[in-house]
Amino acid sequence: MVMTDKYGISPSMEIIKDGKSDTVVTKEQWRRIMKYAFSPNMRYIAFHAKNPYNKKTWDYIHSIDLKTHKSWTYLFPICVSCKRSRIISLEVKNDGTVDVVYKYRHRVFDKTGKLIDFYIKFE
Repeated sequence: MVMTDKYGISPSMEIIKDGKSDTVVTKEQWRRIMKYAFSPNMRYIAFHAKNPYNKKTWDYIHSIDLKTHKSWTYLFPICVSCKRSRIISLEVKNDGTVDVVYKYRHRVFDKTGKLIDFYIKFE
C-alpha cells in the first residue's frame, strides 16, 4: 500500500502480508515515487524515485531486499525529470539484480547496488 499527500508527494509504502504490516518507505524519505517493480519471488523491490539534490529534483534508483531490509541507492547521472518525454523502466530478478533502462541504455546492478553491466539494446 502506498500513501501520499493529496499532491502525490511524500509517499510512504507498506507491504501487508499475512495480516502483518512492514514499512518499506517512510514518509518524506522520497519526494515522489515514479515507478516500482517487484521481483517475481516478491523478495526484492526497486523504485524510480525523485528527491532534491543541489536545489533541483533528481532521479534515483533505490532497491530494497524485503527479507534482510538491506538497501542501496543510485543517483541517476542525468536529470531525467528535466526531460518531459523520457521514462526509466525497471526489471527486478529473483536474485536481486536490477535492470534499469533509459533510452535503450541498460544499467544492470547486483543486489548490493554494484554496477555489473552496461549495454545498449535497440528493440
